[in-house]
Amino acid sequence: MNDRVRRRCGRALTALLAGTLAACGDTPATDLPAIAVDTLPDGSILVTNPAEGVWDRHPDRRWRLVEAVRIGRRDGGGPDAFGQVGAVVEDALGRMWVVDAQENEVRVFDRTGAFVRSVGREGEGPGEFKRIGPAFPGPDGQIWIEDIELARFEVFDTAGIRIAGHRSTIRLRGGWRHWTADGRLLAADVETRPDGEDHPLIRIHRIDDQGVLEVVGVAEPPGMPEPDPSQVVAFEYPEGGGIEQALPFTPMTGLANGRAGDWWLLCASCGRNSYDLIRLNADGDTLLTIRRRYDPVVIPEDVRRDALSSLERYEEGAIRVNPRLSLDLIPGEYPPFGGMMAASDGVLWLQAATANGRTGFDVFSADGQSLTDSHLIEVIEVTGT
Repeated sequence: MNDRVRRRCGRALTALLAGTLAACGDTPATDLPAIAVDTLPDGSILVTNPAEGVWDRHPDRRWRLVEAVRIGRRDGGGPDAFGQVGAVVEDALGRMWVVDAQENEVRVFDRTGAFVRSVGREGEGPGEFKRIGPAFPGPDGQIWIEDIELARFEVFDTAGIRIAGHRSTIRLRGGWRHWTADGRLLAADVETRPDGEDHPLIRIHRIDDQGVLEVVGVAEPPGMPEPDPSQVVAFEYPEGGGIEQALPFTPMTGLANGRAGDWWLLCASCGRNSYDLIRLNADGDTLLTIRRRYDPVVIPEDVRRDALSSLERYEEGAIRVNPRLSLDLIPGEYPPFGGMMAASDGVLWLQAATANGRTGFDVFSADGQSLTDSHLIEVIEVTGT
């Protein structure tokens, strides 16, 4: 790992929601800890956030997630009965393009949830799919859809008309794909090194003067530290077989793709009751560190026991388990976050557990300020048809 980084880090789908965020008022809070912004000697920025967020100081700005439209059904037929939702993309007109991976087609719905049209069908001709894969927005309002069996991209305009096709050399079937503002297509991929192992990378594409999509370079992710042995259980089986499983709920270090060829290093254990989100450029240099204190959330004992059961199934046939499984191995507190999503406006959404056991999000502005308070933004749970 880059030295500067090392020093910093010591549901089948039955309903589809499109959410909007609305403000709601409250009584202003006072005497809250301030957000500190510092420039470090290496030129990077450190933003230190207390457990309380901006919305504690300015409750009138607080967001809440509300259901705007629901697309999908459990039973019956029709275009909103999906076999397997593979991707959801919003186009420039605010319509939702829903990939049905089972049917090898895309169905488009307007802002009210009304069906507009189907795009594509099963086949191998232009605009058809043999094994439909990722879909994502492209330049000039286009929608790009990958066929991971035929190794190509099919490109459509907002009217659902195929306007282009491009050959793909990406080995990784599925994964992160993103067009940057400066006209680069970034795609997660792997390559086999001399050691025989597949290593992750980002393959960088551009469209040349003849309209051909070509690879112009690669970006390798920053090095990652080895997992803490105390957070891993090793199961050994006869004849030399074995697997390792991470303990549930341990605060792991992870890496997420940014939206401009950069990276986010997510360090859940960089401090006591605090965590770091570290933005790195393509060379692995630190640009921004977002540090936030948080109030740990206790894991109910029944949840911990279920987590232990998920490990115990690996014991069958094992000749050695190290360490020996017990409830004491399962942490008593949730880690501060799960995965992270970076929105097109630069806002960071960090999945986290709430005190009532539901899933929510910590939200950070593009400049690193924590917006959410200790209640987070909770996810709407869909239980109806």
